[in-house]
Amino acid sequence: MMSALNIASMGLGAADLRMQASASNIANMQSAGSTGPSGPQAYAPVRVDQSSLPGGGVEAKTSSITPASVRRYQPDSQLADAQGFVSMPNVDMIAEVTNMVSAKNGFAASLQVMQASSDMIKKLYELD
Repeated sequence: MMSALNIASMGLGAADLRMQASASNIANMQSAGSTGPSGPQAYAPVRVDQSSLPGGGVEAKTSSITPASVRRYQPDSQLADAQGFVSMPNVDMIAEVTNMVSAKNGFAASLQVMQASSDMIKKLYELD
């Protein structure tokens, strides 16, 4: 069985990864790419998948969002195909902001667990 500090530390890491993924997706959501196989490709957004571990804790891994891109009509773009379409990252701004708020709350909760665990350990050492 894992200690509360280890579990909370894993929670902090997962929340941090979720925040990084959403921030990267938002920062690159206007990165157009070519619709064909040649030429620059649009940014490939990611998501974070979390799963519980036996004995406590969480594992977080990034994976690609499918489909990674959507076609958008931008005939003035240098990357536009003959019909005027470019490939844009498949990023939903509302979902990303929601993920960031959730990550912030998960980070805060993990910090509170660490503080409570630390306080309990200090109290334990104060006993005579």
